[in-house]
Amino acid sequence: MRNREPVCMHAPDLPALICGGIEPARAAEIRRHAEACPSCAASLADYGKVFGLLQSARLDAPDGRFLQEVMAGIAEGRPSERRSLAVSLGAAAAACFLALILSAAAFDSGSSQGAKPAFPVPSGPTDYSREDETVGRALDWLASAQDPSGCWKPAMHGGRDQYAPGVTGLVLLAYFGSERNPFEGPHAGTVTRGLRYLKSMTGHDGGFQPKGPALVYNQALAAMSLTAASRFPESGVDASDAMRPLKFLASLQSESGGFGEDSLTSQPNSSASTWAVLALSGSGRTGWTEGAESARKAIAWMKGMFDDEGRLGYRVSGDYPFGRAALTAAGAMHLAGVERARGHGAGGGASVMDKVMADLAGKEAVPDFCQWVFAVSALEAAGIDRFRAASVSLKTRIASMQVKHGPQSGSWDPSDRWAAAGGRIYSTAMAALALETALLRGKL
Repeated sequence: MRNREPVCMHAPDLPALICGGIEPARAAEIRRHAEACPSCAASLADYGKVFGLLQSARLDAPDGRFLQEVMAGIAEGRPSERRSLAVSLGAAAAACFLALILSAAAFDSGSSQGAKPAFPVPSGPTDYSREDETVGRALDWLASAQDPSGCWKPAMHGGRDQYAPGVTGLVLLAYFGSERNPFEGPHAGTVTRGLRYLKSMTGHDGGFQPKGPALVYNQALAAMSLTAASRFPESGVDASDAMRPLKFLASLQSESGGFGEDSLTSQPNSSASTWAVLALSGSGRTGWTEGAESARKAIAWMKGMFDDEGRLGYRVSGDYPFGRAALTAAGAMHLAGVERARGHGAGGGASVMDKVMADLAGKEAVPDFCQWVFAVSALEAAGIDRFRAASVSLKTRIASMQVKHGPQSGSWDPSDRWAAAGGRIYSTAMAALALETALLRGKL
């Protein structure tokens, strides 16, 4: 008789956890355990890899006996055997094998015929032929990181949960920025759950709960995602769902035109103002035209934050507590967008764009996902060949940094100065947005 590897008591629940068939409180408990259990972490990675393959499978619900037999087999099997099996069967066979397991896990053994799992396994091919495969892998990883409640919890991946509404909005923006209709692709359920979470966290005044130090960031990013969703009838989000959060965001604008981080009493800064502008610029889609005026007022305030070298300050001109690169790229993005809207190409933003180019090429350049998103948007919006070439080079660099192997495959390491807030979820969603160039396409 062979000696068996020890099996963790949580192992039988892992397949059901992957497909969302576990009650939320229990799922959170298992995920916390897996963070400290190498065996469960490795098993989750195994199931997650093949779970992507099963998204092309369409299977009828198995009966309760099959569920019991398969789950018993999972509990008895060794992790090394599962990994060897997945490899040896090949992609197609592994997909069918795991599809049966995960479909079974989503059904209660007493379910009646025709019952559906709480979180249906996505159907249809995971075909990224129409979009960059790197983005496709990122979206797959983000789907695997979603909490059963529908949100994305930064604390599970190195961030802080006070940013959960904003990080959830950021992830949804990555799905809306891709080339496919998010409600027709393999992650339709993921997107729908995320939107339901945001709607449930919207107060009567349009503010997202909880209201705290990250208020403007959470409000802007979540409102942007609801605005993007309102374009799709199947989203369950209508114009009013997005309009109320946008109006609440505008109410936080200072008399000077800038936005602080949490309320009218906090000093305006160009970082919070950047995200507020991006959200309010799309308010016309909800039928609320005053939001665009708030965005123009904020941009006018930011123009006063540039120094003589063409760099954007944080609270005042010349103020760079978090470095100059990300803010300068944000300023260039706004200026390029304004000039392009006027039909002037790069126009007055050309000198600022040169600073963006210098920052990207500098010896001191370090990973900065905010800088990269803003820089790509600015460089491509400028409409000049040398700037477009720089954007292509930057996106190639970003793609090369994607994790290729292991349980975090498809994600980006949370390696910049802002990662302490959003963790790996933030870094992966931002990298996807940069590669999609979603901010300038007018999709968001």
